[in-house]
This record gives sequence, C-alpha cells and structure tokens, in this order.
Amino acid sequence: MQTIDAILIPPRRREAKSQPLLALAVVFATLLGVGCAPAQPQALHPASSEALAADASLAQPPYLRVEAKNGAALLVLGTVHLGPTAGWRFSPQIEAGLEEASGFVMELDLHAVSDDQVGSLLAELVLLKPGQKIEDVVSPETAKLLDENDALLAQLGLPANARTRFKPWYIAASLIQMAAVDSGYDLTKSAENALLSWIGDAPLLGLETVEGQLGLMDTLPPAAQDAMLRDTLARLDDAVAELKRLVEAWRASDRSELVAISRQGIDEIPGLEAFYDRLLKERNHNWVRELGAILEDPERKDETIFVAVGALHLAGEDGLEKLFAEAGYDVVRIH
Repeated sequence: MQTIDAILIPPRRREAKSQPLLALAVVFATLLGVGCAPAQPQALHPASSEALAADASLAQPPYLRVEAKNGAALLVLGTVHLGPTAGWRFSPQIEAGLEEASGFVMELDLHAVSDDQVGSLLAELVLLKPGQKIEDVVSPETAKLLDENDALLAQLGLPANARTRFKPWYIAASLIQMAAVDSGYDLTKSAENALLSWIGDAPLLGLETVEGQLGLMDTLPPAAQDAMLRDTLARLDDAVAELKRLVEAWRASDRSELVAISRQGIDEIPGLEAFYDRLLKERNHNWVRELGAILEDPERKDETIFVAVGALHLAGEDGLEKLFAEAGYDVVRIH
C-alpha cells in the first residue's frame, strides 16, 4: 500500500457519521509521499525513545518554526489523521506553540465543513459514467487483483455487483479505511481533532476548499487512479503493518522513515508519480506561496501563526521544510 501524509480531509471533532468521509480521509492520510529529507536539521529538546515507548499517546511529530524579517512567524506542525482511542497528547513544545499563536491555519477550515456537505459531494463523484464498469477503466492486472480479492471486497461491502460502478480511487480509499480500522486506530481521534480542542471557536484559515480537495482525487488521470488501486490491492496483506509503521514514524519525527514509506510502489508502478505530483508536490508549492504572504506581511509582524498540515507535506525534496528554506526563510526544526 503506497503511503502519503497527510490526509486532506480529516474527521471532524465530533464523531463522523459519514463512512465515505472517513474512507477518503484515510486514503489521503496514507497515500501521499515525498522525496529525500533536507540536510542540516536542527533538533531542539527531543523526547527520548523511552518516553515515546512508554506512552503510546505521546506525539512529537515533525514541527518547524519558519521566520522572515518583515511578517509573522509560522509554527508548522505535521499531522496524522487517525489516532489511539485515548487521543493524542502533544509535546510541551507544541502546547507552548498553541498558547503563543494568535492565528491558526489548516488545510481546510474545519469549522465550515459538514459531513452532509462532503457526503453530497462524494455522491456526485464516486460513480463511473453511465454504462462504464470498473473493468473498462483499469488495466488487466488491476482487474485480476480485484477478482482475486473478491471475498475481502465483499466483506467490506463492495461485492462485484456493487464495486463495478465505483471509480478506482474510491475503491482504494475504502480498502485503506478498512486497514485503518483493523489497525486499532480510531479515525475520530486524529491529530486535527486534538488541535481543534485547543483552538476551540477561534478563526481558522483554510488553505483549500473541500470541493477543491475532493476534485484532486476525482480529476486524477485514469492511469494514476489505476496505479493507485493496483498498488493498494497488491499490498493488502501489509496494510495494517504499514499504517502502524507510518504512525510510529510520525510520532517520533522520523523523517527518513516517512520518506522511505512514502516512496513505496512508485518504482514498481510509475503511474503513481502523477498521483504524488498532484496530491503533494503541486499543493506544497501553492501553500508556500500562500503562507509566504503571511510571512512577508508587515502588518503581521510579531504575530505567530500555527499551521497544521499532513506530516508528509513537510519532508523531502518537495516538502514544505525545504521549499521554505529555498525561498529564503529561516527554518528551524523544533522536533
């Protein structure tokens, strides 16, 4: 199963009622990837591996401070979109940043997103065109894997007569949702939910809209959707183990491990490169431009803005950490 980091649409603070929403959240949280980690990191006050091992809810994920001369400072936290039943407990440095912050940014303004809204959008997007079947839009190799996993797909609620009308990306999302549930993590206990408990009703800037994020998946080229589904089906046996590996790497700020996980499948299935570019690389460049306006705004000088995005958006050659540094900003790793 290929991995990402970040999810685009995390569950709301309250328990989500829409299973399609949860499925989409998990696919975004586990399918995005990046290249190799930037050089010359600076780590401050790391928690010991013993402390992390002793408390499975303690998280010290990738966390940066980005500064410019004229505008606000950014505290940029990488998130993961599922968690232990008890929820996540953040490091003292993250809690201090939340207390310091005068403004908050996430991928979406979650105050303005409803399950009904997402459910309605998904209902319009997940079905193939009238007359099309899944076998018409995937490769013979992918179709064979669907047949070989028929019993498992039926248990998931996607028997052959039902899944034949769904788009490849949605079937892959549903499979990853199942792996997330089987892993023992709770989809309603995401890092975003923990952050929202701190933020409360404070204004929240969204970098994107829910319509735009859903469109990212739906407008993936057919070859990229096919590659995404084929890789997910091929790695089903390892799905739970890979999710746990991803969460542990996130929890300990293990950037090299996050990068290694994220690139799985791309060498074997080149079509995944387009998926990576669309959902990670292009968006990171857009975000650096948008957040750069905050960093350069003289009216926001002495402000601190807390930014939370999927963790795999931070690391690698196309990650925010390197892009901010290349843009001339001062970047320090807090974790």
